[in-house]
Amino acid sequence: MPVLTRPALAPLARRAAVGAVVLVLALAGCGGQQVADNRGSIDFELVKILTETAVGGMISPGAVALADPAAVAQWNAQFTNQRMPETIAEFADDLAIPDGQAAYAAVVGIGCDLPSGVSVISTDSGILIEPVESTAEPVQCYAPMTMVAIVLVDTEAVAPAAG
Repeated sequence: MPVLTRPALAPLARRAAVGAVVLVLALAGCGGQQVADNRGSIDFELVKILTETAVGGMISPGAVALADPAAVAQWNAQFTNQRMPETIAEFADDLAIPDGQAAYAAVVGIGCDLPSGVSVISTDSGILIEPVESTAEPVQCYAPMTMVAIVLVDTEAVAPAAG
């Protein structure tokens, strides 16, 4: 009779663990109506990265909903002058937002190099917009640019998950 060694048992233990996870997930799906969990990376459209020179601000992935004037006004307080808030307001006023979508903004960079794009994540606390670093040669500039990404996301992707 062959003796099973610890390495030989490892695949069996993994199969058992995977089987247990599948069983738990299957049983969890049996209890009433399920609400989609939209947390994690979500589909989005990068509308534009707005830039203004020497306006300050703080790089933060936490995004503000452009449809919420009070939140936008509070968020705009981070800038050292009115150029960036005015640029954002003008752009938002002209932005056609399709039904079922919402526009969000976040400061994704302060410096000379524009990100090559962004990624968007839905969390329990809201939308995060993070820069994708550019692979282009660094650019020299005299004053740092503040970069604000404007994205469109499906409203159902930002709806709070039922708990």
